[in-house]
Parts: sequence; C-alpha cells; structure tokens
Amino acid sequence: MAIFGRKAIFINGHDVSSIEKTGANIAELLLKAIDYVRPSNVVQVMTDNVSNYKAAGAIIQRKHAHIFWSGYMAHTLNLLIKDIAKSEDSLLSFVDKSYEKRKYQDYLSDDLAIDDLVQQFVVARWDKMNISLHCLGYVLVSKYYTNYRLSQPTPGGVSRKKPYFDKEVQTGYLQSIEKIVVDQNKASLIRHQINDFVSNKVVFAQPSAVKDRAIMITLSWWHMYGGAAPELFSLSVKVLSQSVNTSCAKKCWSTYSYIHNLKKNKLNVDELKN
Repeated sequence: MAIFGRKAIFINGHDVSSIEKTGANIAELLLKAIDYVRPSNVVQVMTDNVSNYKAAGAIIQRKHAHIFWSGYMAHTLNLLIKDIAKSEDSLLSFVDKSYEKRKYQDYLSDDLAIDDLVQQFVVARWDKMNISLHCLGYVLVSKYYTNYRLSQPTPGGVSRKKPYFDKEVQTGYLQSIEKIVVDQNKASLIRHQINDFVSNKVVFAQPSAVKDRAIMITLSWWHMYGGAAPELFSLSVKVLSQSVNTSCAKKCWSTYSYIHNLKKNKLNVDELKN
C-alpha cells in the first residue's frame, strides 16, 4: 500500500501464509514494492513496531540510505499504554489488565504526581520511536510561525518559540535533509530556502503568504506559495504528505479477512481472484 497525502494506492499483495515472517523475508517483499514505485519516490516505510519489522526496516535503510523506517502511530500509542499498565509504581495502581476499558482522564487531570509520572513514560516511548523526519515535518508546518501562535503560551505556561529553536528539532531536521537530499549543492540551497521560509523573507514575505499561514492547511499553503522555492517545495510536499498510521491498509485487510480466512475456507489467492 503506497500513501501520498490523503490518498492510498494498492500496489500488490502476496500470499505469505507459507513464508516465515523474518526481517529478511519482510524486507524482500517491501523492497520489491519500493523498486516498483522507484526508490526516489519513497520517503518512508511504515510498519508494525515488532522486532521483525524493525529488522526489515534496518535492511531497507541499509540498501536505500535516504528512506526512513517508522512504526505506525496507533501501535506506538498502544505500547505506551502497555508501558503504563505494566508499571509497578503505586501511583499507577489503578491501572490493571483491563486498561483498555478504563478511562484515565480524570486521574491524570486531578493528580499532578500521576501526570508527571505518565509524562515520563510518554517521553521514554517518544525517545524510542522518534525519528529525524518528524523534526523536519515539524519545521515545515507553516502555522507554527504565526505571530498569534507564538504569542500564546504552551499548556505548561512556557513561551512558545519557532520550531527550529529547539536543539533536538534543529539537529533532527538538518540530519533529515542530509539523508533525503544526496546532492550537497541542492541540500545547501534547501537550507537557504528554509531560512527564507522561517524568517518570512523573499517570496514568503508576501502579505498574503504571511496571513494565510494561520488559516490554510499546510500542504495547501505550500502549493500556493512554495513555487518560487521549487527545491524546498518538492521536499515539503514529500515530507508533509507522509502518513502516521496504516488505517487505510487496515481497512483493506479487514475486508480481505472477511472473505478469505483459513478458518472459514481453503481458497488460495489465485482461486480467490478468480
């Protein structure tokens, strides 16, 4: 399944019922799909977070250094909840095996100690799953540079700053540019164009461009005003079109499992297609 923006395209399917789900075998199938759409068109491969898929991601990144691997958001959040559920801290004693059916909002809002503890779990999980591509995407969101947003404090009361002021973000987005853009001259040009973007200079200084940062969807804003910086525009569209979940694929597999399940019938893939 290939995803670009809000559109998903089915590339191909494989009957893997007789194949061991090792990292090498998974990578082989994914690499075939990457070759089909051409590696230059691929920014990120997103899979489950389990070890064999991580191994497949590592194999892909060794072969195609510009491609990122990441786990999808829903599973990451599920792992976070499991981290909290497995905690032996007495403050989290209200979490038990039935955590999926419990509501924790009241606990988290009423007890600052619990809130701080949960925050530690969030940061720990974020450190495991965060990739530099996230930092580049954060820097390229147009609304994060509006005067109105910067004038509003964060939920914790801290003054907001432009994304690249954060050390982790700055390091991450620069690493991403180096990874995605192989041509060093082009990478240098993109860094100069990002400087114009974050500082509202040159074409990005147009009054309409500055005003529309706050009211337009980011991708629409880039399509409207990014043309004068074609290198950065191309990179921005690629990065900001990335998905953070596999819900579109899940729907496909859910439908497929409804009509083809080993417990329900013995149709193989060819018979099913016919």
